[in-house]
Amino acid sequence: MALYLSLTTQTKIQNFTIQLIEKLPMKEKFLKLYHSIQLYGKSPKLIFQILAISLIAQTTSIFFFAMAGHASGLDAGIPLSTYFLVSPLGFMATAIPISPAGVGVGQAAFDYLFNVYLGHSSEIGTTVITAFQMFQFLFGLIGIVFYLQMKERIKLPEAGLEVE
Repeated sequence: MALYLSLTTQTKIQNFTIQLIEKLPMKEKFLKLYHSIQLYGKSPKLIFQILAISLIAQTTSIFFFAMAGHASGLDAGIPLSTYFLVSPLGFMATAIPISPAGVGVGQAAFDYLFNVYLGHSSEIGTTVITAFQMFQFLFGLIGIVFYLQMKERIKLPEAGLEVE
């Protein structure tokens, strides 16, 4: 329902949605968000591409978890379906902004989720999220090498300032 209200091009529904948003606290921020989402609604092809990329990224992350669990030797026959259930839930919990990059939060969330789902205590949850975070960190280091090698100046569009 919320997706429909956000992406529709029907003027009556858009006006109704704006009237609803006007009643919310922090209405300016919600209106800005609504108008940003409306831009995507004008391009169904773009929405499909975003969903496809998101699906590929999530599936890749889940397979990474399964491989890390298998490589650790702690998975003891945990089916792939378990990773497809627990990983997205853990990612949502990690998104809660309690600590930088969810470090610590992810360990607690994945530990809890895997233990509850498996029905016994296991260190698989903390192991796979730690491996995932380390991989992300190392992959980020590759990106910083390219960033630091950039020699050209970049102009900021608003102020016309140059950054080295």
